[in-house]
Amino acid sequence: MHGESLKSILGVGVVAIGMMALAGCQTTGQNTANSGSTASSSPVAAKQTAKAELPYTKTDVSYVGYDMDFMRDVYQRTWKRVSHTLTGALYLPKTPGKHPVVVVQHGSGQPDHPNYQAWKDDLRDALLIKGIGTFFADSYSGRGIDETTGNQGQLSRASRVVDTLMALDALAKRPDVDGSKIGVTGFSFGGTVSNLTANETFVSKVLPGGPRFAAHVPIYAGCGSKFENHVATGAPVLMLLGGADDYTSPASCVTNAEDMRNNGASVEIVQYEGAYHGFISDKPVYWNEKAWQFDQCPQQVIGDDGEERAGEFASVGKSWTEFVGSMVKGCAKRGAHIGRNDQAATDSLRRTAGFFATHLGN
Repeated sequence: MHGESLKSILGVGVVAIGMMALAGCQTTGQNTANSGSTASSSPVAAKQTAKAELPYTKTDVSYVGYDMDFMRDVYQRTWKRVSHTLTGALYLPKTPGKHPVVVVQHGSGQPDHPNYQAWKDDLRDALLIKGIGTFFADSYSGRGIDETTGNQGQLSRASRVVDTLMALDALAKRPDVDGSKIGVTGFSFGGTVSNLTANETFVSKVLPGGPRFAAHVPIYAGCGSKFENHVATGAPVLMLLGGADDYTSPASCVTNAEDMRNNGASVEIVQYEGAYHGFISDKPVYWNEKAWQFDQCPQQVIGDDGEERAGEFASVGKSWTEFVGSMVKGCAKRGAHIGRNDQAATDSLRRTAGFFATHLGN
């Protein structure tokens, strides 16, 4: 079933997909030009088929990560004081020449969390079919961090964004990667990173004259922060959101997308009605009591000085840990629903692979 038959427009640029409308519309694993993915109702079967039919190379690629508090450190040129060697896994088709690649950023949980592995494997295989490689980044292992779900003060948002740009730079320098055709996606915190790397003002300070991402797909991203003045890199953005997400509200992403469009960005939004945070997970929906969510806090605005301000909360004179701590005490709360939605998982896989095929394909 083509995606267009599932759409109903809810305001400018927002597509809402009802789960009842999607029922029975799972793709079968047979790749077609219209399906845009190799998703099947059985991720394991799809993965096993892909392994048999799609030879690939796997290479560990190292890049540098830096610890910083806020984007102000980049603006003030103090961001390289503490560094770590980070390593990710690069999967490429076994064909000669330079290949497009999609960088996949993990969320606040473990980078290799088993609940998300099947979807990630299926995305890798769907992209391999289209001649596109995949790079699974890891911001935690090289820093000795397991996960940050229960303590977001361990690693700053700015560090995660810069990590992703350093991975982009490392990949673009490889002889087997087409540096002009590198995309980025990620879920939850990884979706936040995927979204914020579309701002030219900040990217140009980290990689002056360097590569830029050619396409962005944030998946149930946290959009509680936005740039005060968005300057588009020119790369298209596709936001895939859970309509019932009570961990990272889709409403903030809709607001962010409008601001980005008003400043020249191409942004499409798809909302999956009834889908919670983590809809690509293999685990059924459950209540995660340790998750901190900040949706009741004022939206954090990243100023031209790299400082973050959210109503009465401000990063000026604070470390990242202190800033997060002040919001935890003042407006955050514990608990959110997290878990799989079959239709949203299947359609998001199809759309993600199709979007990158359109914008990174040869």
